[in-house]
Amino acid sequence: ENPDNFHFVVMADRTGGEQKGVFEQVISKVNLMCPSFVVSVGDNIPGYTTDVNEANRQWDEYDSFIKNLNVPFLKVCGNHDISNEMQADVYQKRFGSSYYYAIHKNVLFLFLNSDDPSASIDPMLQKEVNEEKKKLKEIARTQGVTPEGLVRLKKLDDKNRDMHGGKITDAQFEFVSRVLAEHKDVRWTFVIMHKPIWKLTSPPANWLKIEELLKDRPFTIF
Repeated sequence: ENPDNFHFVVMADRTGGEQKGVFEQVISKVNLMCPSFVVSVGDNIPGYTTDVNEANRQWDEYDSFIKNLNVPFLKVCGNHDISNEMQADVYQKRFGSSYYYAIHKNVLFLFLNSDDPSASIDPMLQKEVNEEKKKLKEIARTQGVTPEGLVRLKKLDDKNRDMHGGKITDAQFEFVSRVLAEHKDVRWTFVIMHKPIWKLTSPPANWLKIEELLKDRPFTIF
């Protein structure tokens, strides 16, 4: 109960090869840690569906897990959570805005949507990435770890990141600008979002402007 200090848990993706039953165990272990709250970096559900009933079913399942947490759960949306207009509409109806902020013990938490609006994927680039993945798997199978393979893996990671992209709308930038201006004297600023868009070959212009706004204050980005 220190008036200045607190701790919180950062929870990673649940999607991309989920093993049934593991997430529920994570929830119980987080409760044992007694954090002040939990933040999620997105991809909370499998998503990528055009069936509104299936989208709601996935969120219902997720909510059934989260309700077992003993502390507040603060999330951002990932590309799995909002991959089309229908999913974006479901998200908004269930949870409100896809970007928001919170203050705890004079520390600012900014929760951003790094797919605003949802980033489309170039099908030709997707094909190139898939072909390169096959080649790398064959190299690993026949030759093991090689200098050539590591170089190609790094290039694949960069291409994959650029392929999935990321966007920040003008409206979201204006929101961030206003919040930062209203809370200049916080002790620290945490920015939580799904995609590491600062690593893109050409980061979104609005993200670069957000970085500029952050530079005169202590901050951490998840």
